[in-house]
Amino acid sequence: MIAPYFGNSVYVWGSLIGVFLAALSVGYVVGGRISTRWPHPGPFLTLVFLAGAATFPIPHFAGAALGDIAARDYGPRANPLIGSAVLFFIPSALMATISPYAVRLRARSVEGVGNVAGMLYALSTLGSIVGTLLAAFVLISALGVRSIIQILGGTEMALAVAGLLWTRRAGAAAGAAAGMAVV
Repeated sequence: MIAPYFGNSVYVWGSLIGVFLAALSVGYVVGGRISTRWPHPGPFLTLVFLAGAATFPIPHFAGAALGDIAARDYGPRANPLIGSAVLFFIPSALMATISPYAVRLRARSVEGVGNVAGMLYALSTLGSIVGTLLAAFVLISALGVRSIIQILGGTEMALAVAGLLWTRRAGAAAGAAAGMAVV
């Protein structure tokens, strides 16, 4: 998505990785704070929905945003950094709120928090590995990056809505279970 505008240099890769890591840091802190204040499935699923809503439109505005940055030409280091931040910081930060929130909802006692966190982060990392390899070896050539981004955003929104509906029908315990399924 960024390569047609700024190439495939170490600056592009460094910018993408740096923006995602910064967004993860911010999202983890925000998710932890929100989960402490509102330890319920509803706000958790709202964050999942917002992450999807922020992800889904990326392909629609990416060309205009990246074209504008390229036209202004902030330089070979700044261009991909600004472009990466504009496209991916907010959706990634919102996605990052989900993990600490899931730990808060799943943990039943202080003594069990470490086990819950370890299991959720292991599952999250395993999902990331599978997603990375599946995208690299199959999905990008079959669907393209733009479609994958929209599928990701749409799936997050659909899972959040399903979880919210389940919460209303079956109560908070079922909603929490639906929320954990999202993670």
